[in-house]
Amino acid sequence: VMCNFGIHQTNSGGVKKYDISADIAGAMRAEYEANEDCHFAYFTAACGNLTPNSRIVEENPVPPKDFVAHGKMLAKYALDARGTYEPAAFGPIRGKSLTTVHPINHSKDHLYPQAKEISDIYINTGDRNLANKVGREKYGFSSVYHANAIMGRVKMPEEESIVIDTLTVGDLAFAMAPYEMYDTNGVEIKQGSPFKMTFILTLANQNSIGYLPTKLNFEHGGYAADTCRFVPGVGETLAKEFVTLLNELK
Repeated sequence: VMCNFGIHQTNSGGVKKYDISADIAGAMRAEYEANEDCHFAYFTAACGNLTPNSRIVEENPVPPKDFVAHGKMLAKYALDARGTYEPAAFGPIRGKSLTTVHPINHSKDHLYPQAKEISDIYINTGDRNLANKVGREKYGFSSVYHANAIMGRVKMPEEESIVIDTLTVGDLAFAMAPYEMYDTNGVEIKQGSPFKMTFILTLANQNSIGYLPTKLNFEHGGYAADTCRFVPGVGETLAKEFVTLLNELK
């Protein structure tokens, strides 16, 4: 049984940092296989803007074994839908890759001095919480990682290549992206695909190039937009390229 679902495999969000497990996929698999004799495979779909958020409050500590409640609930949805499943007919295996070159976003380079100040606080003190606090309050950075991403981009060339891959087995298609795709781009690929079912696989087949937010997200700003190494619009461009590749394979 193959499942494609888009959400960050993180434990962020909520009042307490570690009140839910980051291993949502593992919890879903364990619960599903406990109720059906099968092998369960989970593929992370478009998840760039989708993060689990716990509503557990400080006064209501997590009961034992409830850390995996999120994954268990997803398994319940999948198990309840079993009556609608169809076997995927095995057919020709085909694949196609595309390498394109895109501009690096150097519009945030002027923030390098502020970013270096926050990074140095962490390096010199070893206190990530302190560095994060100063970064948020003084410059609006969300974290040390936020600052480091800005610093790293300053040293990058003017453009960089991105490789996307597609694979089809009969009428089942996989669109494989080496980045954290936003859900709207994932929907665009699914709607444009000529195959009966299309899986979006993110963080696949290459070192991760991080977030590729939508143009709208760039307008709103924030962590993902600031840490993205490419200019706005690359996510939309690659979504169209995925659709082109899938139609060529069909």
